Amino acid sequence: MHFITKKTSETGKKFQAISEKADAILKADKAVAKEIGFEQWRGGYWLVWGGFSSLIFKEKPDEKVFKKVNGNEWLPRMNTKAGKGIQAKLDATPRVTIDELNQCIGFDGAPFKTIGFAQNNKEYFGFIVDEKWDVKIPKDCEEVTVSKYNELFKSVGKKKLKTKLHITSGVFASRRIKGRSNNNNRPAVAQIRL
Repeated sequence: MHFITKKTSETGKKFQAISEKADAILKADKAVAKEIGFEQWRGGYWLVWGGFSSLIFKEKPDEKVFKKVNGNEWLPRMNTKAGKGIQAKLDATPRVTIDELNQCIGFDGAPFKTIGFAQNNKEYFGFIVDEKWDVKIPKDCEEVTVSKYNELFKSVGKKKLKTKLHITSGVFASRRIKGRSNNNNRPAVAQIRL
C-alpha cells in the first residue's frame, strides 16, 4: 500500500527530521571515509542510514590494522590499538535505525518490517507498507495508487545523488543508495564518490 503525506503535516515533520538526519549522516560518513581512507562501504546492519558493516579501499589497507571480511572488504582489527581507534571513529557516526523510520507513522514492526520511504518530491513524502502488516496509518496521510506514487517519486535512474536520498526499502524494493545486495542479505555497497 502506497501513501503520501504533505511535508508540512505532522507526519511530514517527522519524516523531515529523519531526512535532515540522513543528510547529516551522509556528510559524516563521507568525512570519516576521507579521514580513514576508504572509498566505499556497506551500511550497518539493522539501520536505514549510517553505520558500517565493511569498508572498501582503492588500495589494499594495512593488514596489521584491518582484516579482510569478504572479497575486497575490510574491517578494523579489534586486537590492535589502531584498529580500536578506527572502530571508535566509525561507531561515533550518526545513524537512523529501522525503528526510528517506522515510528514516523507509529509502526512498531522493527527490525524485520521496514516501511518504504521516498523523499525526492518537493511537496510530499511517500511511504510504503505491506497490506498484511497491522499498522494504523496517520490521518494526515493519503493512500495513492502505485502509478501516482511512481509519478510523484520518479526513480532517479543513473543520476548521481548528492545528499538528497531516495530510499525505498522494506519488502517492496531495495534501497537505491544503501540497500540489500544479493550477497547473503548484506547491505549493498554505498556508491558514493568522495
